[in-house]
Amino acid sequence: MQILHKQKKSSIVNDIYISKYREIRDLYPQHTPIFTDGSKQNNHTATAVVLNSHTITKRLPNSASIYTAELYAILLSLNDISKQQHKYYIIFSDSLSSLYTIFLIKKLEYPITRQILLEYHKLTTKSFNILFCWHYR
Repeated sequence: MQILHKQKKSSIVNDIYISKYREIRDLYPQHTPIFTDGSKQNNHTATAVVLNSHTITKRLPNSASIYTAELYAILLSLNDISKQQHKYYIIFSDSLSSLYTIFLIKKLEYPITRQILLEYHKLTTKSFNILFCWHYR
């Protein structure tokens, strides 16, 4: 997992973000970027994944938290990767807590975390190279 920038979200200047993003992309030019996001507004929860010009959106139950939406977006991105020919991806998420939960804390009591780790393992055993990177949106 790469941390795109270590400052608080609110303190990152847009130019710094763009510069750091380009740095990461230059380090991994063969990796196709995927952007994930979860959203909750007026008790409506949804998730989205953008890969190239392809966008996947999914409405989640109203009771779902923003945290669940962020995790679900990561799971959707992995599911989409499994259908692709290309083997190199970098998933950008603006949810640092989701990335920590998956890769550092490995909260396996959360079913979605288990699903993500299982899908990630399946893909890596099929020679997919998938990186995760926190980004500021």
